[in-house]
Amino acid sequence: MTGKKKMSPLARDILDGLHSALAHAKGEPTTGTVEQVVLVPDVKAIREALGLSQSEFSDTYNIPLPTLKGWEQRRRHPDATAAAYIRTIALFPKETRRAQTAEIKTITKQRENHVRPA
Repeated sequence: MTGKKKMSPLARDILDGLHSALAHAKGEPTTGTVEQVVLVPDVKAIREALGLSQSEFSDTYNIPLPTLKGWEQRRRHPDATAAAYIRTIALFPKETRRAQTAEIKTITKQRENHVRPA
C-alpha cells in the first residue's frame, strides 16, 4: 500500500478553491473569476467643492449623515449605485438637487391629496 487516500470530490473542490484564492491574492489570473470594479468617487472632495457642510450635503441629496461620514472617513465605500449617484451630484449638482426637491414635493402633495376613508 502506498498510504495515499483518494480525495473526495468535496475535498477536491475545497482545495481547488483555496488554490484559486491564493492565486488571486498574489494577483495571478484565475479561471472563472469575474471582478466588478466600482470607481469610488472622493465624496468629501465633491462635497467641499460644492461648499456644503456634511449636514447640508446629507439633507440636500437625501443621504443619511452616518453613511456620508463613513464614506468620507473611508470606513465604508459607496456601492455601485451610490457611487453613480455621487458622480451625478458632482457633474450636475443643481439638477440633482432640483430632482430631489421635486420628488419630495410630489410625495408631499400625494399625501396631502390622499383621501382617507371615513
